[in-house]
Parts: sequence; structure tokens; C-alpha cells
Amino acid sequence: MDLPYEIEVMLTRPGMCLSEVSYDSAVAYLMGANMNCHGGILHGFQEWLMIKIDISTNLMWSELVLHFALPNSASPRDELAQLSDHKPLIAFLHQMLKEFWDERNEKGLRIIYLNYEKWLRKRDWYDPTSPKWFDWE
Repeated sequence: MDLPYEIEVMLTRPGMCLSEVSYDSAVAYLMGANMNCHGGILHGFQEWLMIKIDISTNLMWSELVLHFALPNSASPRDELAQLSDHKPLIAFLHQMLKEFWDERNEKGLRIIYLNYEKWLRKRDWYDPTSPKWFDWE
């Protein structure tokens, strides 16, 4: 199954859908579409990206894509601000979403989350009993 039509159009022809062809505008469009679908479009995307990039961070998915797209940058957000053409980054975002969407449709969200849990358990900082600050008694 392909990405939803409106998202596919925005990512392949951003000038048709966005008032400003920028990475952040594309992200805002995706976040709005995702909220309109009650989180169903991007459900599992951040976890899938963290495994793919193998990065331990609390950054949201849009920043993870930037880190993956600009791997040699000390500050991808600063580098983004210097770019005059964001179309290659939007195309990269499209590629990542298509890969995620294909895997999610082929294997299911359960497998994505099981893989994420396996990935988490390999981190030395991960504690499956967290958060410890809750006192349930």
C-alpha cells in the first residue's frame, strides 16, 4: 500500500501544496495530516528511525531525519538554515517515509515495536522498569 495520496503529492510536488517549499513546511504538513488521522500515518516512524539511524536520543522524528540526511553535520538544524534549496531534504524525507510505510505494511507495527524494544534493551542506559519515579502504592 502506498502513502496516502495527499502526502505523496506534497512530497513529490511540494510547490503545489506548500506556500513555502521548505523542510519545516513539509514537516508541518505531515504533522497536520498525521493529527487529522489521529496519529495513524506516522505511528511507529520515530521508533523505526531510531533503529535505522542507531541513535540514542529524544529528538522527534523530523530532527532524526535531518541527522540521517546530513550525517557529517555537527548541527543539522544550523546547516538546514543555511540551505537555499530544501527539495533534496524533502525528497529524502519522502524516501524515509516510503521505506517505513512499506515495512509497516509488510511486517506490521507490532514487529516495528518489537524491534525497537530489542534495540532499546541493547542500550546501556535503558532500564525496562523505568520510570522509577512513579509510586503506585
